[in-house]
Amino acid sequence: MDFFERQRQAKKKTGRLVFLFFIAVLFIGLLNFFLIGIALSLNSAYEGEGIYTRFQDPVLGLIVVLATLGIISLAGLYRHFQLREGGPSIAAMMNGRLVNMGTVEPDERKLMNVVEEMAIASSVPMPGSRGSMRLPLAMPWMMPWSASRKGACETCLVMSCRG
Repeated sequence: MDFFERQRQAKKKTGRLVFLFFIAVLFIGLLNFFLIGIALSLNSAYEGEGIYTRFQDPVLGLIVVLATLGIISLAGLYRHFQLREGGPSIAAMMNGRLVNMGTVEPDERKLMNVVEEMAIASSVPMPGSRGSMRLPLAMPWMMPWSASRKGACETCLVMSCRG
């Protein structure tokens, strides 16, 4: 399978995932409408209307579904702005610490060797040209990030996969 075929498949799968996400948000909104309808039906102010009257109110349904969509959208925007800084902000969230490139500590040296090999394999400059990097001291998964958006890897994040 060539690159373009894989790219086409990835776009198709992404479209499916986005569709399924919107369906999930819709179902969450409908579940909220159902729960709010039950709560309002059990309220003493609506005793004379019957139990299903609140479920037939399209305005209430629209308000609840839109409010649910708004809350989910705000949560997504909050996370987007939280992660917008890229690698450094993610490393800070994971309690990353600076690792000196000239360290003699065996685990830190092993980490620096892996980072250097990844930089060579991906043909990008070694991260941390100022002599240190902010990294959690655990290995196997790396994510390079370019602050200048020009392809130069300035920071590298390593996430823990210890079991």
